[in-house]
Amino acid sequence: MPVFKLSFLITSAFLGIAALAACSGGNNPDLARAEAPQEGAQNISGVSFLKGAADTLYAATPLSETNSANHYEFGFTLQPGGSVTLLANAILTPETGELNRAVEVEFRRSTDINNPTLTVLVRASGAERNWSQFFTTLDARSQVAVGIDIHNDHGGEAHIVAWGADHESPIFNSGVREAGGSPGRGFGPRWGFKTLNATLSSVAIESPHDDH
Repeated sequence: MPVFKLSFLITSAFLGIAALAACSGGNNPDLARAEAPQEGAQNISGVSFLKGAADTLYAATPLSETNSANHYEFGFTLQPGGSVTLLANAILTPETGELNRAVEVEFRRSTDINNPTLTVLVRASGAERNWSQFFTTLDARSQVAVGIDIHNDHGGEAHIVAWGADHESPIFNSGVREAGGSPGRGFGPRWGFKTLNATLSSVAIESPHDDH
């Protein structure tokens, strides 16, 4: 399956609410509805985003459920010191455009222009994990392509799985002992990105790729 899709995928309606104690595997509560286009919307690979607070873009169409499992594919380039953060299963504050109480996956480039490594930080429920050691195959100096499963229907901790550009086998799984477990979960149906000195070039969302 190619890393990037040129269209936003809307799958079939979720047939039942998964129990919080178990992953939904390939089940995806998907996107509840296509909201009306709004002024100032930005289109990336067919996905409509609205401008939020502090360099935040949030998807115009929310997830249908907070307790959902989804796969996010995105490509980006970073300037030295720049970062891109995926914000999944977040709560949107309409007055400010802020996405809060999300599962945050941040990719940050060093200020050293010759340093190829990425700092990868995951935050949720007020906790943070540094999982940079699992993402050393990605080169911060060129366009980065990643695919990330976030299973937010897994009780108190979202299960997170990540792939690189080839998308053949995961480069990271929060369920392995070395990862130390996920820091927490998201508390809302919104998702989007926060960027700093970065260009988000492609985005797609679909059913989770890790079936468990």
